[in-house]
Amino acid sequence: MDKKIPQIRATCSMSFFGRDTLLKLLSQADYQGIHFYYGFDGEAQQLVAVGADARKMTNWAKIFM
Repeated sequence: MDKKIPQIRATCSMSFFGRDTLLKLLSQADYQGIHFYYGFDGEAQQLVAVGADARKMTNWAKIFM
């Protein structure tokens, strides 16, 4: 088991993405799924939902536009 998982659980209590948010993300052209990443907003660790295409790849150029 990855030893990083307990550290993540200890620092990130929970995240919530509502149905409308997830459907809006999936309704964008070329997105077939969602990747979830842990990020840091300068104060706390946050879970970030990012659209992924059919090849399960994240389009980083589209995110940072």
